Amino acid sequence: MEVKKDVHEIIQKSKSIIILVSRPLDHDGITSAIVLRNYLKKKKKFVDVYSTRKITSKFLSLPYIEVVKVKDPRKMNLLEYDLVIALDGGNKRQFSCVEKDDEFNFSGNPNVLNIDHHLTNTHFASFEIWDPKASSTAQVLINSIIDIERIDEDDATLLYIGIVGDTGNFRYSFNGLTLEIASKLVKRGADYLYAVNMYMNNYNKVDFEIYAYLIKSTVYKLKSGYCYVIADYEKISVKFNCLIENIKDSIYLYETCFACAVKGIKFSLVLTRDREMINVSMRGNSLNNKIPLPEIGCEFDKSSGGHFNSSGFRIKGEINTVLQNLDKVIKEFKLKYES
Repeated sequence: MEVKKDVHEIIQKSKSIIILVSRPLDHDGITSAIVLRNYLKKKKKFVDVYSTRKITSKFLSLPYIEVVKVKDPRKMNLLEYDLVIALDGGNKRQFSCVEKDDEFNFSGNPNVLNIDHHLTNTHFASFEIWDPKASSTAQVLINSIIDIERIDEDDATLLYIGIVGDTGNFRYSFNGLTLEIASKLVKRGADYLYAVNMYMNNYNKVDFEIYAYLIKSTVYKLKSGYCYVIADYEKISVKFNCLIENIKDSIYLYETCFACAVKGIKFSLVLTRDREMINVSMRGNSLNNKIPLPEIGCEFDKSSGGHFNSSGFRIKGEINTVLQNLDKVIKEFKLKYES
């Protein structure tokens, strides 16, 4: 990865900086944002960190989590900052509550730095640190900005959590350098037991009840090598007397622990409705799946992004129609990539 000289120059000369965390906020995005904020503060910068998504209970025990504020950037004047850092997202709409990229322009601020590792990055920013070979944005930061030999134990733990989250605890999307970095983070004092338990064992009883419900509701398309489940937020919320937050945690559990662990299933789909939009989340088995999932998403939403085996998109329409169209596209891609 090559980091252009002008990237370091714009960081160095900027006195006030805002870090925007992409939606959906995840382990890698939130932990990377906090560590980058801590690094910039040591450089005597004024730094704000904002997310458009509410901080869920899963993140409340993170070191420094209180520095992350929640607000739609469209309601802020980003021109008040010398530099806007768009972290862990490959298009503009991921950093605000909008449906299309052209609905958000960072208040017209000409100094936008995008730090990202997703394959489908749209290269929207004035400045960029992009490494699609990196496991995570945490790894991009270590490769380009953060000196791993100078971080404290809290920052080491946060970066380790980011890597654990985006690699599924070293199950996919990592390389030898990722393991070397993880080893160095442990040597710097990263609490790896806390990191792994926060990622894998941080669930409530109702999360598993919903998880079991999703498993029972799964539809298998074994000939095409995928399965899907329709997660109706309103229906599930009433059935289990729970918050939307619990449903999302259960979906995450379903995607990471069950869907791609079934023999014959190469990737899974989770469909949810958000007002008039349908969200489709896709997860692949890194051993058996040969189809780049972002390419499926781009057939429906050109701004679809993510990793080879983890992607998603949003589309208007009826769920049954979307499922029919998805099945058709999946069959076409099977012929392209598996024949």
